[in-house]
Amino acid sequence: MEGRVLAAVYNLGYLPNDGFDKRVDVDGVKRVQTSTAASLGSISMAVECLKVGGIVVVTSYPGSNEGEHEAVEGVMGCLSKVSSKEGWFDQAFRGRKGVLVEREGWRGRMEVEEEVKERVDEIVGGGGKGYRVTKNEFVGREKSPVLWCVARVK
Repeated sequence: MEGRVLAAVYNLGYLPNDGFDKRVDVDGVKRVQTSTAASLGSISMAVECLKVGGIVVVTSYPGSNEGEHEAVEGVMGCLSKVSSKEGWFDQAFRGRKGVLVEREGWRGRMEVEEEVKERVDEIVGGGGKGYRVTKNEFVGREKSPVLWCVARVK
């Protein structure tokens, strides 16, 4: 399916104003939200299927759920290194000590890195040669949404 998708758009996190947003667990966590594993799987498939010149846009929310933003950040960091001479995984994660997911009740840093590596391996193995990744966020606003754009250039 490589080369068939021109654009894909993702808005991760909980589903606002869907009639379910008032349903919360006892601890105040919203129940209807995206999952990290499903989001990474879908995003990696969309990127793998991009035409040259195609784009995937992802909005993620720091602190929203289960380290999803941190995992997306890991995938995007790796994709930005795919066309470089150095190994993309080592280059993307060099010097990142504890940056990925240090949240109680969720997987540790190494497990998240392995999932990120597996997803990017799938994309690279599918024929992706080069990507341009941009990150747009509000400066000085903690936990504001982050807009990621991935364009396939090769």
